[in-house]
Amino acid sequence: MSDTPRVSDSNPLHTAVTHSMVCGGCNCWCDDIDWDARRPNEFGKACSLGKHYFQSSLTRSEKTSSTKDEWIAELATALQRARRPLLTGLHLSFLETQRLAAAVADRCGAVIDPFMSATARAKTVAFQQSGEITASWGEVKNRADLVIYWRCRPEQAPRFRERYGDLADGEFVRSADRQVIVVDSNPDFKDTWQHQGTDNLQFVRVDEDDRITLQALVEASRPGTAGPQSTSSAGDPSPPPNWWPIHAALSRAKYAAIVVGELQTEQSSTAWLSRVPLFQLLQLWATNWNHQRRCVSVPFPGTTHLGRVAQSVLTWRTGYPMSVDFSVGYPRYDVVANSWSELIERREVDFILFFSGDSTLCSAQDAWANEYQRLTKWAEQHPLWEIGTVPRIGTARRFISTLAASTEPQARPRTVGRPDGVLLPYPKLPPAIDNREPEVMERLWSMLNPATAADQQ
Repeated sequence: MSDTPRVSDSNPLHTAVTHSMVCGGCNCWCDDIDWDARRPNEFGKACSLGKHYFQSSLTRSEKTSSTKDEWIAELATALQRARRPLLTGLHLSFLETQRLAAAVADRCGAVIDPFMSATARAKTVAFQQSGEITASWGEVKNRADLVIYWRCRPEQAPRFRERYGDLADGEFVRSADRQVIVVDSNPDFKDTWQHQGTDNLQFVRVDEDDRITLQALVEASRPGTAGPQSTSSAGDPSPPPNWWPIHAALSRAKYAAIVVGELQTEQSSTAWLSRVPLFQLLQLWATNWNHQRRCVSVPFPGTTHLGRVAQSVLTWRTGYPMSVDFSVGYPRYDVVANSWSELIERREVDFILFFSGDSTLCSAQDAWANEYQRLTKWAEQHPLWEIGTVPRIGTARRFISTLAASTEPQARPRTVGRPDGVLLPYPKLPPAIDNREPEVMERLWSMLNPATAADQQ
C-alpha cells in the first residue's frame, strides 16, 4: 500500500495535503497562504496579521448553548412585535448573511444600516453625488506606472504592496519601472515606511487639512493650467508649493493610481458630513486627469472599507447602499435620518439586531470601540440581540453564537469581499470550528417566512 497521503472523504482539511487558503487577517484577502496538516502552526506567506488571524481561528472555543431553535424563534417573535426594529453591523459578515439580513429587514418593516465609519459614510455620499473612477487592485498591479499612497498605513496590510501595489510585477509594468509617491502630513510618516523598502519612494508632506491640498491639485489639473509662476519680493522665483511633485508626477504618468487610506479635515471627526467635500475634491481631481490619461482611485485595505461589500449587497437588494427604511412596505433612503447612530440618538428604534460577525476578520477591533460603547449604553434600557463569534455588546439581551464544532465539509458556500469589489470564498480554516452565520440567518428567515422557506426545499 502506498504511503502517499490521500484526501479524506470526510474532511479534506485534516489530511497531510498542502493547499492554499484565503487569509482574513486584513482586507487584502491573500489567497496564496500554504498550510499543511503536518505543520499546523505554520502558515506559509502570511504576514504578522495573517498569522494572528489563523492562530485566533485555531483557538476559538466552541459555543453551543446559545444556538438552540427556541432562541431563534424568540428572536423572530421579537422582530415581528417591535414597533421600529433596526438591523445593523454586517461589516464583518458573509455576503450570504448580508443578503438574508436585507430580506429579514424587508419582512419585518425594519431599518437596515451597515456599521459604517464616519469616513466610509462620507465617501459613499460623495461618490453618489459625483461618481467614482476606480479599478480593481489587479488592474493597478498590471498597468499603473505611478502609485500615489495618500495617508496609507502599510502596517494595516503588510502584503498589499507586494501583491497589488508598487512592489508587484504586473503584466504590463514591472515594479522597478513604477514611480511611487507617499503623501502624508505627519512629520514622522517616513518612519512608517522605513521597513517597507523605501529606496524608490518619494515623500511629499502636505497640510493637515486635505481640503487645502486637494483644492490646489484640482485647480492645477485643469487642462491648459500652467505651473506656479510666483516670484518673491526680490524678484527671484519662489519655490514650488509642497504638493507640486504630485502634480509633476501625474503629468508624466500614463496610468496613475491614487491609493486612498484616510482623508483628514480640521473639523470634528464626528461631523461626518463635513468630510463629503473632501472625497468630492478627490474624485474631481482624478476626473480631471482621467480626461488626459488613465487615473483611478482605489481603497487601501483597512477598517474604513470593511463595510464596502455590505453596501454592495444592500444596493443589489434595495437600490441603496445604507440607511434603508422598510417601515412603509418599500425601501426608503435617508443617509442622515436613517443612520444607526442618529436613530438611537433620537430614540426612534425599540429593538436592535446587531451582527458582530466573525471576529477574526478584523485585525483592528478597537476601531469600533466608541460605537460598541454607544450600543452597550443603549442596550442597558432597550432590547438588543447580537449574532457573531465573540460578544461585543456586554449588555445585549441575547448573544447567538455562530461557532460550533464541525467534522464535515461545509455544506453551503460562504463568500466575503475585498474592498475593490472582488468576491472570494470564505477561508477554509484548518480547525474544526465552523462559523455558521448564514445557517443561523436561514433558520431565522424560515421562521419569519415559512411559506417561502417551504418552497425552497
